Amino acid sequence: MGLHAYSGSLVRFYTNDWENEIQRTARENGWSYNVHYPEGEPKWPTADEAREHLAWMRERLSENAGQPVEWNDEEVTYRTTKLHDEAREALMIVAAHLHRPELSMPQQMSVKPYDDVAYSEAGPKGYLFEHMAPFEAALIFPGTFSTLRLMEDPLGGKVLTCSTGLLRGALAFVRDAFWRGAVEPDSWLSRGLVYARGASSSTQIDGEWIKEREPEPSDSLRCNAEFGFAVMSSMLDFADRHNTAIASTA
Repeated sequence: MGLHAYSGSLVRFYTNDWENEIQRTARENGWSYNVHYPEGEPKWPTADEAREHLAWMRERLSENAGQPVEWNDEEVTYRTTKLHDEAREALMIVAAHLHRPELSMPQQMSVKPYDDVAYSEAGPKGYLFEHMAPFEAALIFPGTFSTLRLMEDPLGGKVLTCSTGLLRGALAFVRDAFWRGAVEPDSWLSRGLVYARGASSSTQIDGEWIKEREPEPSDSLRCNAEFGFAVMSSMLDFADRHNTAIASTA
């Protein structure tokens, strides 16, 4: 299925009453669309069950934040974009290196994010929380509270949660420190991801289809981070205008 970002009603999200962009494109073009769940399809709650669990989450979040945490689950529209693991990882690697100027900023994606020293040492060296973890949060709620918290979601999984305030701060950090404030989220969003590790193309040679991995651009880290920045900025813009939460799903 791939990593998708979503902002809208969480009741709709957790009852699977929404389409990701690939699913929508398939429907509009009459193509078949099948989802593979490695651990089996989730047991989707009813709308009432989702609302009940979300009310519990709202209460716990408010207690922990020391202030009301509210979001709109009645919004009928939503926004979703395929974020890709590589885009989120690129943002986090860039943010990590901005805290480690003694290390050279890589030009290309690492084979695995933990292969990157600045990324792998973020927790032990104390710069994971503020400028990296918000990009990895599975649920981001409207507000300015400064806590990151693991919570059980309506599907029964433990997910990392934070506020839109923390996400806004992380985006502003990489915007100002990496791009010096010169960002073009609309064009970056339109361009899309430039490199995915599993991407390949097929060429027919002597009647036989040969699969070839697509070459990695020399500036894949920067370009993937640009796309990740654009997607998360778009989700934050929608959430701000509609007072909705932001969710991600793989």
